[in-house]
Amino acid sequence: MVKEYWMNKKENEERAKTHTDAMQRLYAKEIADCVSHTRTYHSVTDFFSFSGITYGSPDVVVDDISTVDAIAKYMNGHTAVLNFASYKEPGGKFIEGSMAQEESLCHSSFLYNVLAQCQGYYQWNNEHKNRGLYKNRALYSPNVRFFHGENTYVADVITCAAPNLSTARKYCGVSPQENTAALNSRIQFLLDIAEHEKVDTLILGAWGCGVFGQDPEEVAQIFKNNLPERDIKKVIFAIPAGNNNFEAFNKIFNSKRNSFHGKSDPYKVKMIDIMLNCMAKDEYFHAQLCSPETKNINLDNNALQILRAYYEGKVINIKERG
Repeated sequence: MVKEYWMNKKENEERAKTHTDAMQRLYAKEIADCVSHTRTYHSVTDFFSFSGITYGSPDVVVDDISTVDAIAKYMNGHTAVLNFASYKEPGGKFIEGSMAQEESLCHSSFLYNVLAQCQGYYQWNNEHKNRGLYKNRALYSPNVRFFHGENTYVADVITCAAPNLSTARKYCGVSPQENTAALNSRIQFLLDIAEHEKVDTLILGAWGCGVFGQDPEEVAQIFKNNLPERDIKKVIFAIPAGNNNFEAFNKIFNSKRNSFHGKSDPYKVKMIDIMLNCMAKDEYFHAQLCSPETKNINLDNNALQILRAYYEGKVINIKERG
């Protein structure tokens, strides 16, 4: 997988430098405007003061397509795209010739020119790596120009890194439960940003399922659990086929067993998310939640029952339990 990202390294490195120079020469004013309006999101607490949100369930599409192709195909209304970002440096290894999703976006837009001017964001990130799980941190860059064939499109970009399970597990001893809690929190954070920015069409993908080592079925299921009650009209998972990522997302989102059903209490869903966030920080809570003693208690608290099922890795449907 890593080797694949570095194919044609020298050629891609030269292309990256030429492209960056051309973007700055041709779109300096638009780039400057985008930089000046780029916002940093850094905590789920930014969203607790929301009011007047109309909850719904977005239409979801899983398509064998690249992110840039998805922008061209599905752009409708206020459109935002997720940049599967490096947490530590702007554009990942774009300028050095790599070609993962973030680098591909940079080759097709002036995104790198914007991110390269956000050094304070990356400096803070490098000082707070959180054992490879990283923190809930994102940049929201409006009106990024994308080029697709002879056409140009303007979309907003959410630059946010998934938890890096490969690093967290190999070097920092992070448990599967800690990773799941961080992943759930990060996905919640991402969707909160999209809602806060009043996004109509949100283009996502198999986030973290490349070199970061996340399990595509788990990522898909967590997205699935968090998408209902969202004030977003359409969500596109742009996932080129060729590995098991597309198949995993297609299975989770298109199987009847995992389909959305009805409505649930938004407060209850939010409480579950808060409790999951706590799990990442509280080992005592981990132990108490899954101890034999607490399993024998007949709990009246439905949210805790749902949380326990989620923590133990069971496939649940919050709608049916709500």
